[in-house]
Amino acid sequence: MALRCFGIFTAVLVAIGGAYYQLSLKSTLEKAGLWRQITNIGAENCRQVKGLEACEKIVLHQPSGILYLACSSIENRVNWTPALDHLNASAVLPDKDHIAAYDPSSNKITHMKIKGMADTRLSVHGMDVVPSSKSPAELWFYVVNHRVPRDGKDPVEVGADSVVEIFKGGVGGSVLEWVKTIESEHLHTPNDVAGDPDGQAFYFTNDNYAKRGWKRQLQIPLGLQQTSVGYCHVDEGCRIVAPKLPAANGITRAHDGTYYVASVLAKVIALERQTDNSMILGDIIEADRGLDNIQVAENGDIYAAGFPDGFTIQSYFVDPFGVVCPSSAVRISKNTDRSSFFGEKYKLEVIFQDNGTFTPPATSAVYDSRRERLFLHGILSTHLTVCEA
Repeated sequence: MALRCFGIFTAVLVAIGGAYYQLSLKSTLEKAGLWRQITNIGAENCRQVKGLEACEKIVLHQPSGILYLACSSIENRVNWTPALDHLNASAVLPDKDHIAAYDPSSNKITHMKIKGMADTRLSVHGMDVVPSSKSPAELWFYVVNHRVPRDGKDPVEVGADSVVEIFKGGVGGSVLEWVKTIESEHLHTPNDVAGDPDGQAFYFTNDNYAKRGWKRQLQIPLGLQQTSVGYCHVDEGCRIVAPKLPAANGITRAHDGTYYVASVLAKVIALERQTDNSMILGDIIEADRGLDNIQVAENGDIYAAGFPDGFTIQSYFVDPFGVVCPSSAVRISKNTDRSSFFGEKYKLEVIFQDNGTFTPPATSAVYDSRRERLFLHGILSTHLTVCEA
């Protein structure tokens, strides 16, 4: 009887395991790229722009076509990127992290000078650049800053001293004026920001549940919903407005006021802002790969940097010069095909893919719909990739 019960129990476990594989694990492995064949797509009219290195985020100023980028050095990124658990603070080189501007029309690169910032610790990550509601020539810069801890604190134990910096600049200018540093316990693992045009408030993503802890390593493999979106106001402080999200990464605001959050677990999550600045969950758009930073182009389409090989990229993050890893960008648009009648509201297309020899893994992909240009850069990339239509 005991053996019979054990046999039944084993059969049930096998059945459950098989069902889990079919319904969940297989899909997860496919989206991570386990069986994906990498073919180059849309790379025929692309060029490399040197002089812009290790830029995690790109923001397009649509009227001028100027790009703003959150950049560093590859050496610094390998040693100090808290989102990747790179916490070798003693190896961080000063004055490498900066905000850059790139004008494609003239090919001019400008390293923005920061004025008025007393605390010189700067390790840039996500960023938003928003035209001022008072004057379109003025820009608000909201920048995630993963500062190295002070007072002898070990970052391996306490994590980064992460904040969001607010700067003011001008279109075509070369100077950023520091305005304010936003600190909060709710800003524990900020990854990206989406700012308001008044320089007073922003939404942010936390890409993990805490600065340190063993559960951090389980988030992606187990698909844990332990990340969040928060809201900060310079006078009112910060709070979490959308908890328990799956691997939240980049965040952006669409022209209709909808916010979109990209997930490393191959999703785009729509959030609707309420009058009290809370958020209500909207559509969840499934993707075929993990996504990083995200943009809504002027034409309304969503663009995101994608990870076609979620396995090799782990080695690439440790050894970017020794490991070749593919890159991609996807476009998500409203589905106008017949399949829309069967509930498929959105259409996802891979518009760029490279095996990694020309364009390393991108963490940001931005499309200029007026000038028909696609831009890609990555947190460990040696250059900016520019593709013409």
